[in-house]
Amino acid sequence: HVPGTAPGVRLVEDTTDLRALARQARTMGASALKVYDDVPVSRVRALVEAAHAEGLRVWAHALVAPARVDDLSRAG
Repeated sequence: HVPGTAPGVRLVEDTTDLRALARQARTMGASALKVYDDVPVSRVRALVEAAHAEGLRVWAHALVAPARVDDLSRAG
């Protein structure tokens, strides 16, 4: 797979269909999504919304630049 495109390890870009990504993760048996790095807080919020709609939890490293810790907490 091209880096960032393998099932279970995805690169989230502005064009990524987050609902489809969350649905695919749930279908693969995931119980949560993990955010690593370089995701703006607006995308984190959208990812959290999509994941929660599929019954998935979301977690992240304490710092996901450019989002700060308090941004991540408020994003859910």
